[in-house]
Amino acid sequence: MDKKLSVVKSIHNSDQTKCIDIFSRHNGNFAFQEFRRDIEDPSQWFPVSSVTETTYSDISLLEDYLCKQFNWLDMER
Repeated sequence: MDKKLSVVKSIHNSDQTKCIDIFSRHNGNFAFQEFRRDIEDPSQWFPVSSVTETTYSDISLLEDYLCKQFNWLDMER
């Protein structure tokens, strides 16, 4: 993973088996990555995708996009 990324928010589903991390890039834009955790092995998170190349200049725009793309996402804002 790019060391110039910092996690600014982690959003989990209700049973803690899916997660999206929102990253801040060194240039101030935001990106995300989706993870899953197996019920059989709840100690580790596994990436479902790589960190997105598409970035958003405003975290609110990214959160709007995520809510539309991931039906399990229940984001409090």
